[in-house]
Amino acid sequence: MRILRFFIPLVLPLLVVSASAATITDALAGNLVAVKNNSLAPLAPEATSETKFYAFYYSAKWCPPCLAFTPELIEAYKAIKAKHPEFELVFVSNDRTGDAMLDYMASYGMVFPAVNFEQRRSIAALQRPAHESGIPNLVFMSADGKELSTSFSRSGDYLGPRKVLADIKKHFGI
Repeated sequence: MRILRFFIPLVLPLLVVSASAATITDALAGNLVAVKNNSLAPLAPEATSETKFYAFYYSAKWCPPCLAFTPELIEAYKAIKAKHPEFELVFVSNDRTGDAMLDYMASYGMVFPAVNFEQRRSIAALQRPAHESGIPNLVFMSADGKELSTSFSRSGDYLGPRKVLADIKKHFGI
């Protein structure tokens, strides 16, 4: 019995990590939209089934630094995606309404998917720690949920999305 009490606390964290390993792709299935004919259309759940790396872009139309960075990110996304179909960029809106989100995506020509506006706060895998509440925030992750790069240091210092974009380019050799 002593061995069991000692063993269970060591195994349970491993089970939690394993259980969350597939959460990114699974959590996004059925929760993504894309701009189509000037409206947001649902993306098929299998749209990200082959994705091995994600970048989540937390941004909003009302945010001047976001507006300055978005065109650079869109161009980089096009170049990366053309060579690496296993990569996907996903917009997570901090806009105040779904209409503002659509307007932002359409006016900037965001060709990548977004999390459905109504679902963006309910997907646990996309929630950021309190010290990462600022935008623009770019987070690079493997599909198994391992964080590879973020716009914030562990201590909460803002490093910015360009640092993450540089890390993504380096990862893919671009």
